[in-house]
Order: sequence, then structure tokens, then C-alpha cells
Amino acid sequence: MFPVPLFTSRASARVWIAPAVLTALILVVLGLLLWIITLRDFKEEDHQHFLDVRDAQQSLLHKLAANRDFFLLLTEQMVEGRLDAETFQHKAARYVADNPELINITWADHDFIIRWTAPYEPNKQVLGLKLSLAEPERASRLARQTGQPAYTRPFKVIQGIVAVEIYVPVFREGDFLGTFGGIYSLEGLLRNGISEEIRERNQACLVDDSGSVVGTCVAGPGERTDPRLTQVLPLGADVPDLGLRLARYRNGWAWDLWLLSVLSFALAVGVGWSMWALRRYLRAQEQAEQALYDNYTLLNSILEGTNNAIFVKDLDGRYLLVNAAGARMLGASAEAIVGQDDRGVLPPEAAARIMELDRQVMASGEGQAVDLEIEVDGVLHTYLSSKNPFRDRQGRIIGLIGVARDISARKRAEEVLKESEAKYRLLFRAVTDGLIIFDAETRKVLEANEAACRLYGYTSEKFSQLSVYDLSAEPERSKQRIDAMLATGLVRVSPVYHKTSDGTILTLEISSGSFTWNEQRLFFAVIRDIAEQQKLDQMKDDMLSAVSHEMRTPLTAMLGFAEFMLENPVEPDQLKEYLGIICKETGRLKELIDNLLDLQRLRAGFGMSDLQPVDIGELLRELGTFFARQSSLHQLSWDAPQTSAVLLGNRELLHQALSNLLSNAIRYSPEGGLISLSARVEVEEGQVVFSVQDQGQGIPPESRKQIFSRFFRIDNRDGTRVGGSGLGLPLVKEIAEAHAGRVWVESEEGVGSTFYMSIPLRPKLPQKVKAGS
Repeated sequence: MFPVPLFTSRASARVWIAPAVLTALILVVLGLLLWIITLRDFKEEDHQHFLDVRDAQQSLLHKLAANRDFFLLLTEQMVEGRLDAETFQHKAARYVADNPELINITWADHDFIIRWTAPYEPNKQVLGLKLSLAEPERASRLARQTGQPAYTRPFKVIQGIVAVEIYVPVFREGDFLGTFGGIYSLEGLLRNGISEEIRERNQACLVDDSGSVVGTCVAGPGERTDPRLTQVLPLGADVPDLGLRLARYRNGWAWDLWLLSVLSFALAVGVGWSMWALRRYLRAQEQAEQALYDNYTLLNSILEGTNNAIFVKDLDGRYLLVNAAGARMLGASAEAIVGQDDRGVLPPEAAARIMELDRQVMASGEGQAVDLEIEVDGVLHTYLSSKNPFRDRQGRIIGLIGVARDISARKRAEEVLKESEAKYRLLFRAVTDGLIIFDAETRKVLEANEAACRLYGYTSEKFSQLSVYDLSAEPERSKQRIDAMLATGLVRVSPVYHKTSDGTILTLEISSGSFTWNEQRLFFAVIRDIAEQQKLDQMKDDMLSAVSHEMRTPLTAMLGFAEFMLENPVEPDQLKEYLGIICKETGRLKELIDNLLDLQRLRAGFGMSDLQPVDIGELLRELGTFFARQSSLHQLSWDAPQTSAVLLGNRELLHQALSNLLSNAIRYSPEGGLISLSARVEVEEGQVVFSVQDQGQGIPPESRKQIFSRFFRIDNRDGTRVGGSGLGLPLVKEIAEAHAGRVWVESEEGVGSTFYMSIPLRPKLPQKVKAGS
């Protein structure tokens, strides 16, 4: 594109007017820009202040809620009788130390007399005092009346500061025991409840309903606050007459705005002066430009009237001329391109390739035509470029002339076709389900993916020789389904039975549909093996059925005896007998539920607390002493290691596992006998092996593989049903595996059984176990 004259012959002689007006406009625009920037900064400050107020309010509310939860925890422990003065002093003092916004924590009895306080030394003067001040008396009695925590309004406490107190009532079976109280330092609440980052930007105060400051404000490094950026939010209905006020500190102009204003003024003056000088120069060139204008217009019309890119370069590869089509090809304006070589407008690799081709054309003096790929605005284009030497009047080569045509659409069409086929192949191979394509007329296999080959056991070459009826285990039904699918469209059928290359029957779910390709009617089948899913569903149904059956038996007994006692007069002895049965069945039901929950927690990877040292000898002596009193028919012996032996484990779970084994030993030796409990430390293997041996009826060989399955039980030899939930041994197995150990059994019918459980002395927990959860 060629330049045209900037001025006509009728341009004004007063060259200073336009620069002056331009300078004034620039100053106005720059002033407006500074005002907009200042306004934008204020809006950003306002938005940040809104976020600070919201975050500060939420932080204070979370802090109050966390402290209230601690008081409720103390209340629960008091109700359960697990909290005495020493425990209270330890827990409360440590909590106050960790939460400096609290001055102290007190316990007042049902007469509102303070009996405990923590920390003790700085607050012991309050012991024996009655909550008689107006606000503590009001809030503590409100807490007793409502049964909910209650806050005081701000008031001056004995310690001489303005504070707020919380009172949490304690009831046991409807009887009022007293209140736990906590004194908040308002300044401490602000310092510990609001982040330091927010306090550096804002002055934080607590105010009453009238807006007056309560207590001491927490100030940051700023000097003055901005009244436009001051906001008050309440702390909620639970904390009466108290709100949070955040006032933003004033920020003056930053150095960059001062620098921008100075540079803007200098720029406006400089631009005005430059425009004045430029106009003087242009007026001198005006006549010459007018003379060239007509010639340029003619040539420019010719160049811009074609869709082909036309360009001229000098010997150094710099563009001397480029038309609009060429500018679009290079992704820049013609003015930006002229005077640069290809390195200034194209990516380095493309520029190097084109400049090397240009050198070859100018060196050989012969034209060349090549395909070039150039990226324009992030899109790759392909051009057919024809280049020839550009000669002067004497025939010397002074550059080159080039014409380029965009052939990207044709190239893209070719690439799309190749890419479409490649995507189809990739998708066909990558699908994890079996995928087979059939000829709709012959029902022959045309193509099968790798998943289908693995599923049926055929190679892809063998597949191409088969039909759908060779795969089906029920050819007639397959023919009916295919006919229906071709008539109606996409269908899903389950279950469908096919056979593999070795005759194994597969249980499948098949989704199929028809389509046309190259005027050929085809249909596809997406095949999924659902045999394993059916097994899982059956296992779930079996478990639910077993749980329902096991729960129904004790519930039936409990309901039957309860209804009988409600509908009939019962003698005291008989009543005691029936209540004993109900109590026994209730315990059985509780054992079933507890075992089932423990089993599910362990299977899910939960239930293992932090590992602690467990004294093996002490554990065996505790179990032996307890179970020795459980049956008069049995003799219990235990053999603990001679030396002190310790393993890392969960003592409660290990105790539960060995208790289950001992209970089973008693239950399955109804005629009595010796029951032995022992532990053997195997140092080289780094483990301890526990064993429980009985002289009972033993376990039949066919039942030993199922003995650790849920709800599996063995009847006595006389056919009577043995009590228990059927979850004890599965729970033992899960506890052993949770400790990275194992459990097994050795048994002989009529002689007895020995159950072994090995536990590593320093276990590495399995990946699924979440220690400490």
C-alpha cells in the first residue's frame, strides 16, 4: 500500500493552532485519566474494605463459636462426671493460655457462687464470690432459664477492664448444676480474632448500639481513618448490644501516580511541540506529495484489487511494498511491515526459512514456487508462493517480487480427513469396553478393538472370519435382538450370553446401534462384562439378608416378652425372668450392631488410633484374670513372655480381638476343659504370635475356609445353635490386618482348635489404614 499526502494546498497558514489544541486536549485527557485512576483506586479500597469487614466479622464469630464449643465440651464432661477441680484447672488454664482473648474460665454452682477458676493464681480472688453484678447476674440466670449459652453486655469486670462474659448452663437429668463462665478481654478479642493483615489496614473497635466505642480500639500503623470507609457490623443476636467497627486508614497518592502526572504533563508539552515542528515540515513537503499522489493512486488500485498477496523486497530482504492481502497474510498492517524483513513480522523459524529461499532466488536469478506455512493470529496458514528476481533498468538484481495465494482451506480439508480417520482409530483402540463393528446384511465382523479381542480370546485376524452368531451363546435370540435394533435404533440389552474362544460363557451388557458408512449399512456393539458386578450385587443382597435375619431373632424375642407382660399379669419372679431375657437379647443385638460397625470402620480404613506401646504380658494377665471367672466348667491358663515384651499397636483393638477368640473358645467347648492363652515373641521375624487353644468340638475341614466370613457360624455336634453374632472372627481378621498382621486356625474334630494371630512388633500400617482417624 502506498502513502497519500497528509495535507492539501488549502491547509491553514496558522500552524500553531492545531498543536496548541492538541496539547490542551491531551492535558484534559490525562487529567481525566488521573481522576479515573484515583476513583478506581478508591473503589478497590472500598471493595477491599468490604472484604476486610466481612472477614473480620466472620473471624470473630468463628472465634466466639470455637470458645463456646469448648465450654459445651466442659459441660458434657461435667454432666458425665468426668470433670473434677484438678482436671478443670488443667484443661481450662491451658485453653486460656492458647486463647489470650479469654481472661479466665470459672465454674459457679447452682447458687451462682464461683467454686473453680482458671488460671488460678491471677484469678483466685473471685473464688467464693456470687455472681451479683448486674450483667453477670442477668446473663447467668438467662442461661439457666433458656438452657442455652448467654452473653453479657459490655461492663467493667473485677480485673478493671471492659469485658464481655459468656455463661453456659449445665443440667443433669433436668437438675441445674451450675454454669461455666468465660471473661473476654475486648482488646484481646480484637487482636486474636482479627488477622494482623486486616488490622494493619484498618482501625478495629467494638461499639455499642449507639456507636460509642467499648473498651480499647486496636490501631494499625496508619494515622488517620477515612470516614467514607468506615463500617459497623453486629456480632450476632447471641452477643447483645455489641458490634464491630472497621475504619480504613487514609492512603494518599502513591509515588507512581505522582510520577504519572509529571510525565503526562511533559508528554503533553512534548507532543504539542513535536506536532508544531512536524506540521511545518509537512507543509514543505505538501507540493511534492501532491504531484506523486495520482501515480500512487493508480498503482495502489491495481495492487489492492487482487486477493493474492503481492510484495517487493530489497537485497537485504526488507519489504519495500506489500498490498492489503499480503498484510493480512503476515498478520500486520502494511505500514508496520514496510521497512522490516521477515524476522520482524514472522516467527523465527518461518522467517529464517523464507529468507533463505529469497537468497536462493536472488543468487540464482531464477524464479521458484513453493508451499509455505505461516502462523497468522495463532492460526497456521499454507500459501503457494511464487518468487522472481526484481531487476533495475540495467538488468541488475536489486531485490525480488513475490506473489502468494492462500491454499489453507484445501490443505485443511485434506488434514481434517486424515485427522478424522486417526481419531476414529485412536478412539476405537482406546475404549476399555469391547467394541465390534458388523455388516448389517451379512452379520459378519468387520473390525474389533483390543478390548474385545481380550474379552473373547480371539486375534483381530480370527475375529474378521466370525459372525455375530459365532459369538452368541443364544443365536436365535441374538437374531431377534439385531432385527429389532436395526428397525428401532440404539438399544441396550442385559444380560446377554456370549461364548469365548475356549467355550467359556460370558455374561454381558451390550449397547448397539446402526449407521451408514460409504453407502454400507453397519451396526456396532459396545460390550461390557457384568459377571463380576452381578457377584458383587449378590454379595450385598446376601449380607443384607443375613443382617436382617440376625437382628430379627433378638427383636422378636424382646417384642414377644414385652407384649406378653403388657397384656397379662406377671408374677414378680416371672417378671424378673422375662426382663432378664429382654436384657440378654438387647445385649445380643447391641453386640451385633457394635461388631458390624467396628468391622465396617476397619474395612474402610478407619478405627486405628495412634499406635502406642502395648505390654504383652500385662494384656494377657488382664484377659486371663477376667475370663477365668466367666465359666465354672473351664480352666483358663495363660503363658506370658518371661521378659518384658512390648509391641506398637492399638491396645483396645488387640484386647477386643483376643476377647473374641476367648469367648469363642468357651462357647464352642460346652463340656468344659482347658483353654490356653499364650504369646510367643519371635525376635528374628519381628513379630509376636498370640494363640488361643481349646478342647472343644473342633472345626470341620469344609468350614475352615469360611470361618472368618461374616455371619458364618458352626453348630454344636448335637445340632444346637451356638449364640453369637457371627461377626467376632471376621472382626479379629480385620484387626490383625489393620496391624499389618494375619490370623489363622489349626483344628481337629473332637480334639479342639487353636487360633493364631501374628502382629508385627513395629507394624507398617497398610495403605488404606488412616492412623489417628
